[in-house]
Amino acid sequence: MDAIKPAKGYTLQYLQVLRGIASLLVVLMHAGFTFKFVSGNTFLGDVFAFGGAGVDIFFVLSGFIITYSCFHLTSDARNLPGYLRRRFVRIYPPYWVLFFIFLALHWVFWSHYGNHDIFRLDKMLGSLLLLPGHEMVNGVSWTLTYELFFYVLFAGFFLVKRKIVFAVVLVLYGVLLVLIGEADRDPWMTILLFPMNIEFLLGIAVAFLWKKLNVRLAKILLVAGIAGFIAGGWLAVRDIMIFHGSLNRVVIFGLPSSLIIISLIRLEREGGLARPSRLLLALGDASYSLYLIHLPLLAAGMRILVSAGITDATLLHVLTILLIIAICVAGLLFYRWIERPLIAWLNKKRQPGLTVAKEP
Repeated sequence: MDAIKPAKGYTLQYLQVLRGIASLLVVLMHAGFTFKFVSGNTFLGDVFAFGGAGVDIFFVLSGFIITYSCFHLTSDARNLPGYLRRRFVRIYPPYWVLFFIFLALHWVFWSHYGNHDIFRLDKMLGSLLLLPGHEMVNGVSWTLTYELFFYVLFAGFFLVKRKIVFAVVLVLYGVLLVLIGEADRDPWMTILLFPMNIEFLLGIAVAFLWKKLNVRLAKILLVAGIAGFIAGGWLAVRDIMIFHGSLNRVVIFGLPSSLIIISLIRLEREGGLARPSRLLLALGDASYSLYLIHLPLLAAGMRILVSAGITDATLLHVLTILLIIAICVAGLLFYRWIERPLIAWLNKKRQPGLTVAKEP
């Protein structure tokens, strides 16, 4: 297999924008659920009920980004500890900061929460380490468990000398995920056999295939990907299933996301796209912070609106939109003041001699 070497210091800006869009989709979906719970009405006509598709975008992006930024390191197994360290630093420290904040709020406002099992030592350790089946203090943390699983899975490229052999193993693994489907299993087996893991594999494929696209084909695939994603959203909002369980998400959102991502990469590297706005880039940079912080803030904000006795649907819509804007600002501030400096400080301790490409 040809080594992938990203352009030194080059950031794929449209992938940053796509990260921000994915985070916003998830925020809008959760806003709709929370709005309906407190008011009994739909938020913006439930048009963003498919917003969970933002997670599918994230999974495909993760597969691409790890391969694009780290595959050239896999030629030397001695890089594996440094790779794992940087990956875990990317996920755990920002999560832990918010974990303890939300845990403290859970303790202070004890009567507002129905689940106090989280304070059991085994439950707390499971949540802290993001183990399969952990008790969620933050309702989005289940996706981080799958992200960590993918980091460990990708480590196989460091351990297998002939990369093509491990690539074939991954292809067979993807076929297995399609054939087996979902079932009630032990949490650890659920992680291993979750159909949405296919989206990580699609991201790996994008990393190897994007250079083979010509610009004309990239434009066609971009239109097809966007159309497919919108069609998937239409199907999801109407609860129309093409396939069973999570495999349906892979087909209606994962595949279109792959087409969008591979096309954006090709077009941007060819200089065929205008520079995106700073706001969209900033939102993309802060996407992980926004993803982590939004759900508890949404729940708290909507509780305040309910306690204030606001019942007018129009006013409630306006206040919810303002709440979403405030949460986006909070995500940007958490990224600037906490996530970015914390990760930068921790990565200063990386192994000598390990060169890691700048991630998109």
